[in-house]
Amino acid sequence: MQHKLYWRIAFALALTGCNAPAPPAAQATDAEQGLVVVETDYQSSNVGLLGEDGSVLSPSLVSSGSGTMGLSALLSGDTVLPGPALHGSIVVIDRASAVLSWVDPATARVTAQLSVATGFYSNPQDYVQAAPDRAYVPRLAGNHDPGQEPFDGGNDVLVIDPGAPRVTGRIDLVPAMKGEDPKYLPRANRVVMADGQLDVLLSGYAEDFCDSSPESRVASIDPATNEIGDVLVLAGLHGCTAMSLSPDGGTLAVNCSGFHQCGDPVMAESGVALVSLGPSLAVERRFAATDLGQGALAFGVGWAGPHTLLVSSFGREADASGPARKDSLLELDTTTGAHRLLLQSDAFALGEVRCVPGEVCFAADAGRGVVYRFGVDASGQLGSAEPAPMHSGAGLPPRYLGWFDASGG
Repeated sequence: MQHKLYWRIAFALALTGCNAPAPPAAQATDAEQGLVVVETDYQSSNVGLLGEDGSVLSPSLVSSGSGTMGLSALLSGDTVLPGPALHGSIVVIDRASAVLSWVDPATARVTAQLSVATGFYSNPQDYVQAAPDRAYVPRLAGNHDPGQEPFDGGNDVLVIDPGAPRVTGRIDLVPAMKGEDPKYLPRANRVVMADGQLDVLLSGYAEDFCDSSPESRVASIDPATNEIGDVLVLAGLHGCTAMSLSPDGGTLAVNCSGFHQCGDPVMAESGVALVSLGPSLAVERRFAATDLGQGALAFGVGWAGPHTLLVSSFGREADASGPARKDSLLELDTTTGAHRLLLQSDAFALGEVRCVPGEVCFAADAGRGVVYRFGVDASGQLGSAEPAPMHSGAGLPPRYLGWFDASGG
């Protein structure tokens, strides 16, 4: 995410965090699973942990000030988390420095770090591990001067051995843009592993993000060969940046903001698509943002149950083109299309969402400085919002969420 909308959010948050206190000392946890929370004002970051019940497991596991805890490359203010759940160590992605950090929640120590820059600003976006010796990292940026060192092409998915850790290969994603104007680049941002297949979400943007955008797409990759298989163009949908795998592993929910041309999102090009997986990718159903009654869809999507999605939508600030509108969090029934407004916050305040289907969902609210917890019943219906403040002492707003499971499952 490098377009004008990103900087609008980043600048607003930076103004609130200039006088933030230093984060507390790193604190380990013996909990086997829980929510990972990145608090950031886009100048510095703090990573803490919450339990499934909303209790604080660690107010600060690692932070921008954790130089004594094994960080040879300190965390920047552009720190995010993988979409897929993490088993064992927690992986933290620093997009600014293009460094992955493995953190042991039981000791609050960084056990390894790996640069995935390969000589240029590669802007890594996500991480998924397929085997003990193989993981994948989508890199959103391209390299204007490739060929200077191994694996430095960009516009790709980098293949790494997390046990070493080291880079072992790359998968060029430019061929997945076949049929588009060459000025449009893949801009890969999210990945999942499902039924032995790697699926990559390609937002698709031009070099400066301000040109007209192509329709986004999902590309499947065979991890045995690292070859691109089916490529599904999400017809009519642009600026897709969020993706979540259904509880049965057969469907992807993809959120598309409709953002391009360095302005406000285009509502007609925004929506959520349900993509069935398999040898051939296909759109099962889609829900237009205009039908959901709020703004263009944002960066949050998660499965609360087998037929229930938690999705977020953008608000906007008042200007000459129209009045202000709040960010919204919605429950969407994927069978009937019925939807329900759960809560609202200031424009650009709601961040990522994370769900354990049939149990609990969380949503980050940078405006109020809390993570909301929603109980989920067996049918997937969400209960009322319960604020769960981090109490980290860092004074930073929560924005990115992940899930860790150190139980060995």
